[in-house]
Amino acid sequence: MACRKEESTTSTSSSSSTEIIKTSTSAKITVLHENGSTQEGVVVLMFDAKVETDKPLPRILKEAVTDSNGLAYFDLAFFESSEGQTFYFAGFTKNSDDSYSLIGKNQPAFTLKKGHVYSSEIVIK
Repeated sequence: MACRKEESTTSTSSSSSTEIIKTSTSAKITVLHENGSTQEGVVVLMFDAKVETDKPLPRILKEAVTDSNGLAYFDLAFFESSEGQTFYFAGFTKNSDDSYSLIGKNQPAFTLKKGHVYSSEIVIK
């Protein structure tokens, strides 16, 4: 888990929407295939509990779709009041019935600290 402090305002975009990150508390998740190539169009979901394959999904807190560089951006300003809480990120495909199928092999987790930019990778099958 890498994190750094960043004070500037950053503008980011994804293939499905554009989000302006107005806080220095954010996360950037890169989604890679096992062969190392970046993956566009993967749904990355944020939870306050780890996803377990044999149980229903925890409550989804945020959703982002990876852009052409395989990046999903999360503005965590809303969650700054939850400093010290751990958040989990996982990669999914969205099914035609609006359900999700887990395709990520790992789930990065960050314990939130106000003013930090978190960066990690999810490897998909």
